[in-house]
Amino acid sequence: MIPTPEHVATAAERFATVLADADPAAVVPACPGWTVHDLVAHLGNVHTWAAAIVTSGGPVEEPTTDPGKVPLDQWYAARAAHLVQVLADSDPEAPCWNFARVGEVAGFWRRRQLHEVLMHLVDLDQAHGRTTDLEPTTCADAVSETFEVFGPRLHARGVRVDLEAPVSFVATDTGDTWTLRPSGDGPPALDRDDLVANRVTGTAEQLWLKIWKRADDVTVDGDADRVGRLLSSRLSA
Repeated sequence: MIPTPEHVATAAERFATVLADADPAAVVPACPGWTVHDLVAHLGNVHTWAAAIVTSGGPVEEPTTDPGKVPLDQWYAARAAHLVQVLADSDPEAPCWNFARVGEVAGFWRRRQLHEVLMHLVDLDQAHGRTTDLEPTTCADAVSETFEVFGPRLHARGVRVDLEAPVSFVATDTGDTWTLRPSGDGPPALDRDDLVANRVTGTAEQLWLKIWKRADDVTVDGDADRVGRLLSSRLSA
């Protein structure tokens, strides 16, 4: 899929709707030390940051604004609306900086912000003991983005994954496969065609949530120790 501003708008509207009835003091299980208030402040500031980057084309300092006493859903919705408008007004092929220094065009931020909203929607739901309904194709694209973007980014920051031999990730619902291979001193190489014996299998949603350490509903085949060490590594932001 190719995310559009409309995709981001729809996801942001879902987040704001759930947020309207959320407990600001609820603990966010996947983000130690964070409450829902902290989660919303983070996501709203990320939207403002991304909008400023797309507008300028270059890096900008990430804001640290706090919602204060403004209703969280209203505070968030205003920042999401601004982001969506900036994305809609931008040429997705225009040169634009991003933190991973890969695919440096404005369209990068459509994809990144869509997945940012949906992952934090999962966090918001988990803070209230609920599950999130996610679209399989979107989740498959989110898995691709994780390996394509966060792999090189983390490697550049000195984070090394424990990958001694190739490991395949298989999405049972979309038919997508991703195989990570050791590549010497570089980040793991990504192969979309081949399959190996060491595998992690699940729906695209299960794979994405596992990689981002939000859930554990996957099946491991092959060398369980090797696969387990990879999954315990830092694969995402």
